[in-house]
Amino acid sequence: MGSGLSTHGGDADKSEHALRAFPAAEGSQESRNMTHTLRVKRLRGSSIFKLILIGHVIGLTLLCGVFSVPAVFGVEILSWNGEYITGPLALVMGPSGSSLAAEKEINPGRWAKNLPSDTRFTVLTEFNNEAVRDNNTRLVWEVSPTGGYFDWARAISHCTTRVVGGRKGWSLPMREQLASLVDTNSVLCIAGGLCLPDGHPFQNVQSASYWSATTTAGSPTFAWVVNFFFGGVLVMNLDGKGHAWCVR
Repeated sequence: MGSGLSTHGGDADKSEHALRAFPAAEGSQESRNMTHTLRVKRLRGSSIFKLILIGHVIGLTLLCGVFSVPAVFGVEILSWNGEYITGPLALVMGPSGSSLAAEKEINPGRWAKNLPSDTRFTVLTEFNNEAVRDNNTRLVWEVSPTGGYFDWARAISHCTTRVVGGRKGWSLPMREQLASLVDTNSVLCIAGGLCLPDGHPFQNVQSASYWSATTTAGSPTFAWVVNFFFGGVLVMNLDGKGHAWCVR
C-alpha cells in the first residue's frame, strides 16, 4: 500500500496482510475502494470515545429538557410534604436552600417551636382581630387574605400597600414563611380540605396557589408558590395568576 496508510496491530494488521496477499494495481478502482474501507475501519475505531461523550451530552440535554418543559407552560411540583426534590430538578430550577438562614441564626428560638393547634395561633386584638400571630415562628399574618388573583409583581405591590388592622408594613412572605403554615397531616387536609393546621383562625383562604416573594435560583422568571389544596411547594411563571397572603 501507499505511505498514506498506517496500521496498529489487530484488524489493521490483518487488513494490510490481505492487501499484500491480493495486490491491486496502484490507482485502480479496486485499490481506492480497499483504501476507503481501511480508513473507515480506522475512523470507527478511533471515534468510540467521542461517540460515548456525545451520547452523554445528548442524554443530559434531553433529561434537563424533560424536567424544564413543564415549567415553561405552567407549574412544576418541586416539593411534596415539605421534602424538596433534588437531582436533575435541582439542576434545572436551582437548589432549594434556605433564605431564612440568617434570621434563624439570629433568633434560634423563633423557628424551633412546634406547638399544638390550640396554642399555636393568637388573634391580635391590637390589630382589631384582623391579624394572627403564629407562635411557632412569631410571624403575624392577616386573618383574611384577599381572594383576588395577581401576577407576581402585583402580589408584591398588593402587600406593600396593604392596610390590616389599621397598620401598614406588610409584605409578601418568603417561601419558607408561607410554607410554615402548611400541615398535610391535619384532619382537615386529609379529609380533602385546606392543608392548614386543625383549628386555625384564618378565613377566606383559597384551595389554590399563593405567591411567595422568593424567585427560583435557576430561573429568575419563576417564583415559588404554596398550594394549600394539597400542601405542595411549587414554581410558577411570574406572569401566572396566584393569590397573595401578607405577613409582617
